[in-house]
Amino acid sequence: VGNWDMCLAAVHNGAGAIYVGMPGFNARARSYDHSFDELKAIIDYCHLYGVKVHVAFNILIFERELAVALEGLNQLLPLKPDAIICQDVGLVRLIKQLSPEQVIHASTQMTISSAEHIEFLSDLDMARYVLARENSIDEMRNIRSKTDKELEVFVHGALCVAYSGQCLTSESMGGRSANRGQCSQSCRLDYQLRVNGDLKNLGAKKYIVSPKDLLAVDMVKDLMDLKIDSFKIEGRYKAPEYVAQAAKMYSNEIEAVKAQKSGISPLRIIEADNLKIAFSRDFFSGWMHGVDHNQLVDGRYSGHRGLKIGVVVDVLHSAKFPSLALRCKREIVAGDSLIFTDDDEQMVTAAKVFEVRQGKKGEQIVSFDKTFISDVLSVGIGVYMNRSPSLDKKVQQSFKDKQQLKRIAMAIEVVAVEGQPLKVVATDIDGNRVSLCSESILNLAQNQPLDEAKILKHFNALGGSVFTLTGASIHIEEALFIADKEIKRLRQEVVAQLSALRVKGEAVDVCDVEGIKQWLSPVVNEPLTDTGILLNVLIREEQQLDALIDLPIHTVYLDYKYGQRYQKSVDKIRAMGFKAGIVTTRVFKAGREKLLGIIDRIQPDVVLMRNAGAFQYFIEKYGATMPFELAGDFSFNISNHLSAQYFLDKGLKTITPSYDLNIEQLNDLLTTGLAPFAEVTIHQYMPSFHMEHCVFASFLSDGSSIKDCGMVCMHNDVAIVDKKRIDHPVLADQECRNTMFNGVPQSAASLIPGLLDAGVKHFRVEALGEDAPTLRKKLEAYWAVLNNDMSFKTLHKRLGIMEKYGISEGQQQNLHVYEPRKKH
Repeated sequence: VGNWDMCLAAVHNGAGAIYVGMPGFNARARSYDHSFDELKAIIDYCHLYGVKVHVAFNILIFERELAVALEGLNQLLPLKPDAIICQDVGLVRLIKQLSPEQVIHASTQMTISSAEHIEFLSDLDMARYVLARENSIDEMRNIRSKTDKELEVFVHGALCVAYSGQCLTSESMGGRSANRGQCSQSCRLDYQLRVNGDLKNLGAKKYIVSPKDLLAVDMVKDLMDLKIDSFKIEGRYKAPEYVAQAAKMYSNEIEAVKAQKSGISPLRIIEADNLKIAFSRDFFSGWMHGVDHNQLVDGRYSGHRGLKIGVVVDVLHSAKFPSLALRCKREIVAGDSLIFTDDDEQMVTAAKVFEVRQGKKGEQIVSFDKTFISDVLSVGIGVYMNRSPSLDKKVQQSFKDKQQLKRIAMAIEVVAVEGQPLKVVATDIDGNRVSLCSESILNLAQNQPLDEAKILKHFNALGGSVFTLTGASIHIEEALFIADKEIKRLRQEVVAQLSALRVKGEAVDVCDVEGIKQWLSPVVNEPLTDTGILLNVLIREEQQLDALIDLPIHTVYLDYKYGQRYQKSVDKIRAMGFKAGIVTTRVFKAGREKLLGIIDRIQPDVVLMRNAGAFQYFIEKYGATMPFELAGDFSFNISNHLSAQYFLDKGLKTITPSYDLNIEQLNDLLTTGLAPFAEVTIHQYMPSFHMEHCVFASFLSDGSSIKDCGMVCMHNDVAIVDKKRIDHPVLADQECRNTMFNGVPQSAASLIPGLLDAGVKHFRVEALGEDAPTLRKKLEAYWAVLNNDMSFKTLHKRLGIMEKYGISEGQQQNLHVYEPRKKH
């Protein structure tokens, strides 16, 4: 939730927990940034109603921000959040050092898609893992069978087309990092598709990487049977009405499953339809049932469409106001907003309804104001409802009408004995208990003796509190008297003390901040050997090997697309006198270990690790007898020395700093003693979208997955073309996942002198689709710059001639800090 009304909507419509942004480090940069005082009010309010609050601190933390994060945590922890959601393992280490008992949840930004990944992170003592949205129910079943950790799954809301934590599109195209909460929603933009050099006619399908929204209410029972611990609804940017309806629908379904009454009911259909009106790009089950590329992405629209309710059956030109006769499945009322679409689902026009009357044969005659142009419409045009103020008003009552607010069950035990005070023991549904006595003692009554009815009358008068009386055990000796004001005072005190107990919560111990500041000082092991400058190259085509003959290369990494073979290339690299490396996929899932099996069989000199699941696979297989070196790639999102040290301690020989770092942030990281362990990419086509969704299958076949797609990725070259007419190549990896690469390569040549001065030894050049002569020229030029035989300006001039769209200095030189306009 992003504001108070959204909080109220969630609390009073069945949410068991909400998540809100960490003040000053909000992971949704365009949403409201709460102050700590506002956050305390939210936490206290939610705890009063028995709802947990999880604070989302799920962004990468730069080296210079560690001290700031520490100060923020020192303000946060006394507020008693139920959990902190984190992406950055360095931040997790910091929190655990500050407060070992603080509950931490692993964010979906950690790209957790396997039990192996969970096991790898187990030494961080996180309580819950939010799985990647791309996990199917079968994959979740496998994960659940291997771990007893709490699992959280997204069940509703907007889907990212790329794996969370692995999307660099906003970063590469606009300098706005999704790992910093600054996603520019590039997946929602319109693109063209170039296939084998020619633009493909996709008709109305312009939004080729914009998924439908997730609706998994039908899977609630399956997920509960799997013992998934928490269902998550995406809604930070949505209206309170949307939050209320989504929380209510899933809460109702959970209760129905518990009562063994689940199934598609008329109520659930109505709830889903209402949610479409609140916000929807159409609904789909996402990856719950595995990949279905053609269903996931419709491609004809990317924004809120609403609920399709019918068609135009007549355009009434003779009416006083512009009017239409509509045949609809839903009643329309004045104030509703309608969208009219053609056969390709393209919007023809839209308008707000001015008046509605009944026509013949069940038709609705809908009129609009005089500015509405009806001539663009014709019979058969589709009708969507995408806003209904009357529905909004009704939904708002669920969290604004005092009579409809959530109530907490409370039971009382009352004992009245002559000569003693009136005793009341109250217990709420969560086991909180208070015991109180009246100030005066009970005496024999002259008239109006105390009875059960009077007690119940007073303790049922709870309308101004969060409680409702659900049980009473009353023991009264006959003919006793106590003043009504005494009973009223007892009720008020019971409410106050029970409320205070509910808000109080469990505090966690916090260590001395000054001691933590000393712990924050970097302690990095010295490298085993003092090497000279090492130039490594990553290639993606077998023929690119011919470019490397007799060049001063240290390691050649093979990052081949789907279907390409490795053994022959490894043999050729070793024959050239270079170290041979193989790159893992960026995502690991159980049952899809084909590439890891190839690595096992070939035994390369180096494995460039891109995910912790594969890392754990090799740890479990080899332990301390690892037969090859392990290097860490950019996908570990290492942005501070705490995260770097974590992965180095696990066994990496080198780490690749996060591509989210600009040069100042990179230098901050290197000066912690990490320079000898850092491999810096000095030339690359930034890997942007990394997707379970396959563009090849979606637009070049009728298939839904590898089973029936014809493996079109092996025979076609595909690029996504943006508004600037830049081609961004798309490759399918060994597990059929797609990566879109920025079509403009980035060069860090101008930074090389400073990196050398900082102590960096390992430098990498990444190829994409270059032929061998072009790649050779690039490598020769970079080696010359590394040895101070060529200026970076000369290199840029030479490379600019080779590249179709020139060359960019990339985001490392971008020192501008994105400052969003917050919604208040």
